[in-house]
Amino acid sequence: MTARREHWQALLALDADTLTELAGAGLLRRGLKELEAGQVLPGEEDGQFEVDGQRVQLDPRGWAHARCSCPAPHWCKHRIAAILALQQQAEQAQPVAIAPVEVDSAEPDPVMANAIPTGSSAAPASDDSAAESALLAELAELDPLHCLRLAGSAARQRLPRLLAQIDGVRWVVRPGSLRIELDGLEQVVSYLRHGGWAGMHCEGSASSQAALKLAALWAFWRQNGRPLPDSQARPGDGAVASTEPAEAATALLLQTVQTELHRWLRAGLSQLAPTDLERMARLAIDARADALPALAGRLRQLVDSGRRLRARDDQIDEGALLRELAGCQAWCSTMLGADVDGRRQLAGGPRRFVEQEVALDLLVAGAHWWTRPGGARGLSVLLWDERARRLRRCSQARGDGADLSFTRAAIWSAPLWTGLASPERLLDSGQLRLQRARLSAAGDIAPGSAVGELGQRPVVRATSPGLTDWGELGQQLSSELDLFETRTPYLLLAPSKILPLQLDELHQTFCWPLVDSQGTVLTLRWPCGDEHQRHSRILTHWSELPGRKCLLVACQETPRAMLQPVSLLQADGQHWRVRALQYSDEPKGLSL
Repeated sequence: MTARREHWQALLALDADTLTELAGAGLLRRGLKELEAGQVLPGEEDGQFEVDGQRVQLDPRGWAHARCSCPAPHWCKHRIAAILALQQQAEQAQPVAIAPVEVDSAEPDPVMANAIPTGSSAAPASDDSAAESALLAELAELDPLHCLRLAGSAARQRLPRLLAQIDGVRWVVRPGSLRIELDGLEQVVSYLRHGGWAGMHCEGSASSQAALKLAALWAFWRQNGRPLPDSQARPGDGAVASTEPAEAATALLLQTVQTELHRWLRAGLSQLAPTDLERMARLAIDARADALPALAGRLRQLVDSGRRLRARDDQIDEGALLRELAGCQAWCSTMLGADVDGRRQLAGGPRRFVEQEVALDLLVAGAHWWTRPGGARGLSVLLWDERARRLRRCSQARGDGADLSFTRAAIWSAPLWTGLASPERLLDSGQLRLQRARLSAAGDIAPGSAVGELGQRPVVRATSPGLTDWGELGQQLSSELDLFETRTPYLLLAPSKILPLQLDELHQTFCWPLVDSQGTVLTLRWPCGDEHQRHSRILTHWSELPGRKCLLVACQETPRAMLQPVSLLQADGQHWRVRALQYSDEPKGLSL
């Protein structure tokens, strides 16, 4: 029996916490009921079971290789029951310390049976520390050279390019697993207890999963100071493969994307199926794993717009989605025909922040909490650099909703830079002086660490911050728009005159004409949602107050071009006062 136990060790090591992490508490509970009801019968072969009329074939390589005759593509109650039956057989043959599976019957079922639950009951601190230590010890025992061999040559080729995109690594311990979050890649890789390389999983195709798993391990080990194989050594010495781009693999990915774009057109943009969106989302992950962040961003935006159109969002139409699709098709065609330098530029460079000495005297222009239909969300704080006459941003974001502590209210009062200031305090002060910070090539400031101080409330000078001539908008937007990253551009406008706010009933938008120093009129537009109506009442009240005014606006490209106010600057006596609309209370007694 000892030999049999070793043969099935990958499945026998799955305890209740790990199964809950993999399949969800609901499926675990139903699988346990099938076992208790006697619905699990052993088959003719080792590891074969019949569960409630379905045939399950377990595999000693691990849970990912288990097969079931039911239609479920991944986890199902039949697979769970078969694994529990296998563990029961091992326990009866030779009692060992297998953690008993106990499920709280009062716990609600997850919405998706094969989804990882985003929340679980809190365990004592000592148990959490022990679990974290055990999982970290398992990761430390993995052999990097063995992982390189298991990942394959394609993943080894991608590894240097993926590592160049990673800005930082965070990990969260959950019952039975360790969640590794890769900043910069916007990907999450989970390591399951006792699972080894096979127990790691993430989204994406099989080839992308191998590359992302390898990058997660490499970044995790590198951050913890573990010696790793030299990426510049010969592959025969156990090193990472050449850093030269795999042109054939990239060309194949681009052709696959174009094929999928044509599939969308043939199906009809208003008739997209969930499987169409899922395939495109997987291609976005493949693009990120293949070090093509520009393509990944375009595909994510395409998927988000497709989901909104499928949900009958009245703020998007087929024309907007068609424009995005055409842009993506044009990008792929250009990429396929470009030379080496052109491909490198089009692919998009890594968003690297370099720590450096600076002397920045910044006026706080506002803040904007933003969300994406795909689940991404974040807070961007905008800072006006008077010397460079431009906006700089500092953003904190999450790629999905897994981090439940990352909310609009929580991030507002959390320090943007360690020991320096939260966005709330920053806007209250109105001015920031930085001596040392991490800056990107585009001039953005990274959160986390910086050396500086809050200044006194900024003095109103003869020259207003922001743009006073709308003729400069084109140049400002051209410098703000990034070909490689899909992010929202912001503008700081200093109008000489503000006309009354209007309601466009035909397009269901608010319209706000602003006049510049040359007498040119620029009309801001934004949707008529409940939150935007509250903002409009605040803006109407604010526009009637005396004093000079500036507005921070977000430029929305989809579903149609819009300029939406997100923050406002008002001359309060001799000083500027900044207010973020999303964090401002509405004055009482106001109505449109």
